[in-house]
Amino acid sequence: MTIYDATLGAILIGVLISGVLFGSFTWQVYTYHKSFPEESNWIRFGLVDGMWFLELAHTVCTFHLMYFYAVTHYGELEVLEFESTSPYSWPAAVLFHSMVAVLAQSYFTYRIARFGTYHPYIIPTICSILMFCELSGDTAIAAYVVKENLQSFLNVHEWLMISVLAIRTTASVIISVTLVSYLVRAKKNNAYKNTTAVIDKLILWSIETGAVMSMHGIVLLIFLFWNRFNCAQADTWLALYLILPKVFSNTMLANMNSRIGLRNMQSTIVISHGFEITFVNPAQDISGSSQLQGASSMHELHPRYYLDTSGAHAPGRDLYTETSETESTYSQKFESEVDWNDSGDPEKEDKEYRLAFYDTFNCAFVYGV
Repeated sequence: MTIYDATLGAILIGVLISGVLFGSFTWQVYTYHKSFPEESNWIRFGLVDGMWFLELAHTVCTFHLMYFYAVTHYGELEVLEFESTSPYSWPAAVLFHSMVAVLAQSYFTYRIARFGTYHPYIIPTICSILMFCELSGDTAIAAYVVKENLQSFLNVHEWLMISVLAIRTTASVIISVTLVSYLVRAKKNNAYKNTTAVIDKLILWSIETGAVMSMHGIVLLIFLFWNRFNCAQADTWLALYLILPKVFSNTMLANMNSRIGLRNMQSTIVISHGFEITFVNPAQDISGSSQLQGASSMHELHPRYYLDTSGAHAPGRDLYTETSETESTYSQKFESEVDWNDSGDPEKEDKEYRLAFYDTFNCAFVYGV
């Protein structure tokens, strides 16, 4: 294998795949804005659009790398072996790479904090510490690459890159396992068939998104160890490293856009005393006798749930619409909407209320931000 295959080939493949994934991410951003135009501004513009600009900057840096090695310095072995001064697009790409990955992990970590019911901030705190270590480590890598050449950095400080990748993979695994465990717990505590079907779908999506992020990090570490410690001349790990932020950003947007499919799953959940909470299909005409006016839940962050008393739908009341509402606020709204029958058994009434509340609360929060 020549130096062109080992280094230039890896960079070329990584940059091309990165460009394709950036196109996919751009399409997902467009789909997101089209489907959720009324979502909170800090999510739409701060998180989604902010990540798109970071990805654009990362893509520009990677294409500059390809031009630098394939055109400007083609045939210069010292450059292809990373023994000369690295272009500034290398450290810049590392920084953008790190910010995208941390943003994606922060999104899932925030969901854990909102969804957790038992010590909900323990896992998010651990993940936040790991993400801070990731960002600090990548900043140090970028500084070393600016000061030295890439080969010198790998010879002396390779442990730093391995540590950052290992920490990032660990955080992804923790996030994935925690989300799935919360969902499984919610499923076990739920006695309603239709809610269970929704939770099953959420479990599947959580496993898929978590597996993509975790497995990419694991495979990248395997290739890095194989290339470096077995004296292999190939730098195939570079291709995986260049596409890593695209994997994280596409995973996050795919997860957010999957709510479209979730909301098309129309279901009715009977909670107690003949009361129903209906998960409304936003694509359906709901202006008829059901009187569910204003059910534009396609454009809301959370699904809207409507009360049905004795078979007659209550007019367009959403039990949860504002993302800033806490569990206690949601509880108050839920309690005020439902006129619980007095069975004369306070303990039984409390148990039924809690079961009904957490059943709907979990559905509202599990896919919210």
